[in-house]
Amino acid sequence: MWRDRCSPLQSIWSEDVHVSMWEGVTFDVSGFGQFGAVGKVVKIDLSDKDLTGEVPVTLGLLTALTHLDLGSNHLTGEVPVELGRLVSLQELSLGSNQLTGVMPVGLGHLTALKSLSLPNNLLTGEIPAALGQLVELDNLFLGYNRLTGTVPAALGRLTLLQYLSLAGNQLTGAVPEAIGQLRALTNLYLQDNMITSVPSSLGQLTMLQDLYLYENQLTSVPEAIRQLRNGGVEVHVDDSVNFGYWKSPPVPNPDMVKSGLSLLDRVGRLF
Repeated sequence: MWRDRCSPLQSIWSEDVHVSMWEGVTFDVSGFGQFGAVGKVVKIDLSDKDLTGEVPVTLGLLTALTHLDLGSNHLTGEVPVELGRLVSLQELSLGSNQLTGVMPVGLGHLTALKSLSLPNNLLTGEIPAALGQLVELDNLFLGYNRLTGTVPAALGRLTLLQYLSLAGNQLTGAVPEAIGQLRALTNLYLQDNMITSVPSSLGQLTMLQDLYLYENQLTSVPEAIRQLRNGGVEVHVDDSVNFGYWKSPPVPNPDMVKSGLSLLDRVGRLF
């Protein structure tokens, strides 16, 4: 049992308290019945609880789970592939831990997901193209890991996406034209990578408010980016980029948000 392996849980999940009263665990009330029966677990919020050890693979058995937030802890090990079974999941937040390894391709099975937050870990490897199957996604936070490779063109399928942060990784090459299909996007964070070019299709992002491109390997940006700036978009690039625009002062890391916050609170603290 997870509680037996994680001492901080032993203090918040007391053996003297019925499981239905455990902190951070929400049950489906329609499942409550006689003889102490409880409903299925639909939400786990254990953010900022000093949890240690690995993310339990047994969480993959909680198939009714809609929200899982284990952010801002001290969890280690890999993201369990078993989480790909949680097909009812709408929010997955594992940010600000010490997770390693590659992102499981099975996360692409979580097609009900609206928010995927894995920032500020030690994740490696490429961003799975399977994430392009998460067409209900509003927010994708993968910043400040050690991800490599290029930005997948498959992310262009996420047409409901509003916030996309891939900042602070080791991404290389060109940003694909397909990112210009994210017409609902308001905030795009690509800074602190090794990106060499961005497409003119970004000029099609008419909802965009903030575009962060500094500290990459850009020598120039398309005229369409200049037009975005002229239209009121806050465009942040290096002084050396052939654009004639200044590098903006540092802003708070958009991924350094407490994972336990509600989505509205999280958005409100991005700046």
